[in-house]
Amino acid sequence: RNCVPIDLGIVSDDDYSKLKSTIISALDSCDVLISTGGISMGEKDIMESIFVNDLGAAVHFGRLHMKPGKPTTFLTWKSEGTRVGSKAATKLIFALPGNPVSATVCADLLVRPCLDMLHGSLPPEYSSETVSVSSLD
Repeated sequence: RNCVPIDLGIVSDDDYSKLKSTIISALDSCDVLISTGGISMGEKDIMESIFVNDLGAAVHFGRLHMKPGKPTTFLTWKSEGTRVGSKAATKLIFALPGNPVSATVCADLLVRPCLDMLHGSLPPEYSSETVSVSSLD
């Protein structure tokens, strides 16, 4: 794989502006942002608010019907290409739960296949099949 991870460290949820500026910096330098924690329903879970309300990211799914991993959220953010030499682009954001087991499960089920597809190297176990679905009513 040709992914180059950039560790942005741990940013406290007590400093909203520092968290927001770290996210903006990450989105400016990465194609895919993977965060852990701060995405559930608690008082300190402010990540979705920053992504959606402050940055205008679009939520594609959230609150999965699975355990572990229920609060996992996937968003996209359109970059304006404002940094010198940067181009406008759509950035992918995976906001994973803070629980280490949940984050690992969701990274393996959702993030890894996405990164594999982006690099054109989807393993055979992720091949697709066409199925028909009927109503359960």
